[in-house]
Amino acid sequence: MKKKVLITIGVILIVLLPIIICFLVSSSSEKIANGKYYVVQCEEYPDAYAVVQDGTIRFHNIDLNKIYQKEQVDTYCKLNKLSSSSELSEEAVIMSDLNYNFSDNAYQLDEDKVIKKGTFEYWYPCNVNDSVFGLQIIYNSWDKTIRINNYQMTITFEK
Repeated sequence: MKKKVLITIGVILIVLLPIIICFLVSSSSEKIANGKYYVVQCEEYPDAYAVVQDGTIRFHNIDLNKIYQKEQVDTYCKLNKLSSSSELSEEAVIMSDLNYNFSDNAYQLDEDKVIKKGTFEYWYPCNVNDSVFGLQIIYNSWDKTIRINNYQMTITFEK
């Protein structure tokens, strides 16, 4: 009797295990799920959120320029051998305005540039006109979280 129960459990596991694995792998998608993602543990911007809709992302209630812009402008100036940010071209000034590019307007995510970094993790390099200005967005399809992963500050949003 015990042997039959063990065999039955074994057969059930053999049948269910591939189904579960297929389900887990198929639920992993590089495309960020549409919806509203709320900030997690960010004292400076507790009401911040991101909205993903049809391949675009837009951030609300957060000052991206205050967090990321200075470091990116400094990097741009170093790369272009400029002595100060006052020498930026009009185009560079527009590209450096992260609030304009990611908050005032929805940013179109380029799914051709997505980098898979694990079973459920996808990196979106969101550079404005392929410049140094932009955000590194990491999407975890298992946890349904979005992280802005620039080296100045990491901010997490979850659905």
